[in-house]
Amino acid sequence: MNISSIHVHPDHVRGSGYNNIAILKMSQLLDLPLDFQPSCIWHDPDFQGSVNAYGRGRRDMNKFGSFKLDPTESYHLIQSPVQNASSCILSKQFDQRLRHGLASEHFCVGNDVFQVPGSCSQLAGSIFDSTLFKKNKYHHTMALSLLGRDCGFGEHLIGTRLASHVEWMKTVLLPEYKEVTSVFRYVDPDLREGDLCEDRGRCVPIEKCSASWRRLGTFCTNSSVVCCPDDKAEKLSKIHADILACPNFIRNLPRLTKTGSFVLIGWTRNRTNHFLCSGSILNEEVILTTASCLRDDPPQVVSHHHTPYLYRVGAALKHPAYNATSKINDIALIQLRDSLSWSTVLFPACLWTNTTHTPIVMKMLFLDQSDALKFFTVHPMYNSDCQRTHPYRMPSSQLCVRDPGQNTTCVSTTDQAVWLDPEGVPFLVGLTPHAAECVQWRYSVLTRISSHLEWIGENLF
Repeated sequence: MNISSIHVHPDHVRGSGYNNIAILKMSQLLDLPLDFQPSCIWHDPDFQGSVNAYGRGRRDMNKFGSFKLDPTESYHLIQSPVQNASSCILSKQFDQRLRHGLASEHFCVGNDVFQVPGSCSQLAGSIFDSTLFKKNKYHHTMALSLLGRDCGFGEHLIGTRLASHVEWMKTVLLPEYKEVTSVFRYVDPDLREGDLCEDRGRCVPIEKCSASWRRLGTFCTNSSVVCCPDDKAEKLSKIHADILACPNFIRNLPRLTKTGSFVLIGWTRNRTNHFLCSGSILNEEVILTTASCLRDDPPQVVSHHHTPYLYRVGAALKHPAYNATSKINDIALIQLRDSLSWSTVLFPACLWTNTTHTPIVMKMLFLDQSDALKFFTVHPMYNSDCQRTHPYRMPSSQLCVRDPGQNTTCVSTTDQAVWLDPEGVPFLVGLTPHAAECVQWRYSVLTRISSHLEWIGENLF
């Protein structure tokens, strides 16, 4: 597998044992098994107990209790107690690489008993790790093996402590990472996103409010929504008021289902309706769907999944910048000739309005073979990761997701990505492009709803 880039710590000097850490980025995604669990970085500067170190050597000299000669070499896991600065013993041969002695970034492990010299060699760059139990089993990496000999027997091993380099790793792995350090007056649990609040403001996602006001404002419900004066809110006026008011409207509406906004879009051929893709109800007369669904032949009818009624289509509007090849700006609106009436099973979809954060767990709504609505779980991926193998450019207006339980994430033309808030209000996060057949990728690319809020608001009929 090819390496696309190498990032060496900027303060590392070649041959030195200080700041000896680097990150490799691969040119394509690793093809990992479904049961693969990544290792967590141990952030605490201290760790007590034992960790696993890894080495290579003769089987007969590294497998305790074995009395049979076996010169074959193999890899070995060595349980190694963590040593402190006063108990750490390091071979003199490494003094040149640690001219200033051990630093806080160094992690020392090893056993005090000696082994036959040369019978086990540490694996440079391997990990010192441990599996910790906190309700579930979590694998953590504490350090990267740096110096030592004989796998830490008698003279100990030195590793580069990951906790000492977390901030540098963030600059490489999360280049756009930002911490919001804000001080608020208080939390008003009665206010929700979209509500009017004090100082002639409205409750909006924190990223929609200017940085200066974030340090002085009031939380609405939780730490992600803040009361923001209208003149301090970024682009707030460009989001249609009905979109912002939707969550409160749905919370106060008696509901018997979570999928009351789901509709099927159909074409009439020889007096028979053929439903080829799906959409979501925005208001009494407008349906949100994809431009790829509409194709070049406007639909004639819309069917609501939970009611027996059919609704005639009056007009359809595709996004003017829609690209049929890359599916960029794959979004459209349908106007109905007949108005809808809200009920316990028929109501509008709330749109996900956060432009900087995506729910970490979403449900993909789909129709099974018996036309029953079902869900399966998907997680968002970094667009940059999907871009490595995706054949077309992926702008931020597209959302990359993966089904963690399958080798491929195959979605159909009726699928929608939704997130349910703690009160059961569904938010539409992404729409699936229309396709003739499933492309067997390890991910799926959806239209990101939050990137098209202004266009939706400007074109509500």
